Amino acid sequence: FQLEPGPQFSFGKLDIVGLDISTEPELRKMWGLKPGKPFNPSYPSHFLDVVREQGLFDNLGATSADTKINAGPRTVDVTLYFKGARRSI
Repeated sequence: FQLEPGPQFSFGKLDIVGLDISTEPELRKMWGLKPGKPFNPSYPSHFLDVVREQGLFDNLGATSADTKINAGPRTVDVTLYFKGARRSI
């Protein structure tokens, strides 16, 4: 088979949903992709796996990542979603 490279997409911006105002900045510092740098599509899921493995949050529930491709400027924006775990009574 023959590979035909497509256009290079770069990272645009990061949005974080579900964290408080003291935790969100710390998580942003951990995020490794910088705006304008080449985007790795597997990085958001890998990042969430690392956060979970390191046990950084008490009572961490579901996490997910959503990407938005901006075809014109060839950027990708990422939104990370965090939810607390359900507590048993």
